[in-house]
Amino acid sequence: MRRGLRLAECATLRAISLKSTEQQIMDLPTSWQMVEMYGNDVTSGILRAVNAMMIDILTTMARQDYETRRKRQAQGIERAKQAGLYTGKEKDMEARDTVREMLAQNVKPAHIMKAADISRATFYRIKKELVN
Repeated sequence: MRRGLRLAECATLRAISLKSTEQQIMDLPTSWQMVEMYGNDVTSGILRAVNAMMIDILTTMARQDYETRRKRQAQGIERAKQAGLYTGKEKDMEARDTVREMLAQNVKPAHIMKAADISRATFYRIKKELVN
């Protein structure tokens, strides 16, 4: 399970918060208090402000956690590469041969991807390598 929020997810959550919607978040006690105090305008207003602030704080913390983990992962991969322990995935020569042969026969890309059992990105990366 992925933890943390990507930048786009943070922006979406913020956009939802700015609209006049009320959010009830299970792990946020102020959300439930807002529901219980629904009739009182003063208390509801205060709880809405506190709730929005808590969501902003938690969103920021989740974003920072996500960025920190990504940075540490990149550092670990870099160290492993320097130590010769991380070489990455080997190129699938069989898929490359299939792509080369089928491109020579002018087969449509969708059929090539299916025959070689590769993704769209992999197909175009192989095609680009073949051209160069």
